[in-house]
Amino acid sequence: MATKSSLGRPSRIKRWAGLVGVGLRRVREKALVTESRRIALSVSGVAIAIALMLIVTGVAMGLSSQTTVGGDSVDYWITPEAGSTSTMVVSTEGPQFGAVHSTTARLTRNEEVAYATPVLMHAMEMHTPGGEDESEYVVVIGVIAQSDVEVAGLSAGPLTPGDPHYANGSYNGTWTGQAVMSPASAELLNATNGTSLIPSRGTQANRTLTVSAVGDGDVSTGMGQLPIVLVHLSEAQQLSGATAGDQADQILVDTNSRDVKSELENVYPRSTVMARSGLTAQNMSSGLPLAMSVAALCVALIVGTLFVGTTMGLEITADQQQYALLGALGLPWRSRAVVVLVQALTVTVVGGILGLALGYLGIQLTNQLAQQYIAPTAIAVAHPMLAVYGVGVSILIGLLAAPYLLWLTKRTSILEQLTT
Repeated sequence: MATKSSLGRPSRIKRWAGLVGVGLRRVREKALVTESRRIALSVSGVAIAIALMLIVTGVAMGLSSQTTVGGDSVDYWITPEAGSTSTMVVSTEGPQFGAVHSTTARLTRNEEVAYATPVLMHAMEMHTPGGEDESEYVVVIGVIAQSDVEVAGLSAGPLTPGDPHYANGSYNGTWTGQAVMSPASAELLNATNGTSLIPSRGTQANRTLTVSAVGDGDVSTGMGQLPIVLVHLSEAQQLSGATAGDQADQILVDTNSRDVKSELENVYPRSTVMARSGLTAQNMSSGLPLAMSVAALCVALIVGTLFVGTTMGLEITADQQQYALLGALGLPWRSRAVVVLVQALTVTVVGGILGLALGYLGIQLTNQLAQQYIAPTAIAVAHPMLAVYGVGVSILIGLLAAPYLLWLTKRTSILEQLTT
């Protein structure tokens, strides 16, 4: 014989399912017929909040990972401890390494190192022949040339391999005068292939450069593209007065082995070794990525809750007679509250799903822009768990907006609404 509880359970489940169905049908009707603009506004508000939260969280995850190896090859930057690889192109006139030619030659003898090159950067005023009154400052970057070497988006391939002018430290070898210009520097000095570049001061008159090629890579800062001129290291040292002590700002090492990092850390005392994939994260404190994620979560919750509470609150106010009629037909406030809660959660979950799509697209766009202008590798991570995170936050937005919506429903006077 069936008990009272077993008979009541199916009817209770059926009643709750019916209330959920009513809530879903009301959302569909409003979205397609009666209140499409308000529903679209609610969904859009949640979607934008979730998308921005996922983008910021993806960037925070990328910054916190600080990978030591990126891709199949590893590009390590060795910098003085007081230096900064996060501004590797413009961090001139800072602490420098000495005896860099012999140091990189020793590193290159390691079979696991594909190449190593010092990098010297110096801001220098230059002009073209006849243009003494139109001198402009450019950033001259010196490297030991190889076809595989690429710095600041410019390949050293057009330069004569090696560093001929160095001549084992005598600095009396062949002066090639070869230079590879970035598009920004070529435009600034109105230079093309074969154009002579003349330093405006501080060097001998015969120490000029000739444009060998104009590359297609640029380095961007918040103020625009940096004018870069890539030359041989010894010639950059001669032009900048860094021949004494054989100085350079940084050393770039390319290797297919993770094991060389410990060796690189012992090359110079008080130096920092950073993989190129970790350049953007070097100056990030361990708490900053977490702070970014928490801030993004708080903003998403506040913005999403305000959107849903405001727009759906207006709907409930406009539908007070309908809720009063449901109450007059015997539907208790608890059941009406379920209908309202289902509507709120449906709107926020749909907004959350749309926000996931926008968020993942935003992460891809962020990585493309970052790699094009500010970083050598992707800075944001599109982790699959972000999908769960985004939907979970959208549900939380619905739950946070629910108390206000339920309060609006409860304060509806059945007698007042049905007699007006």
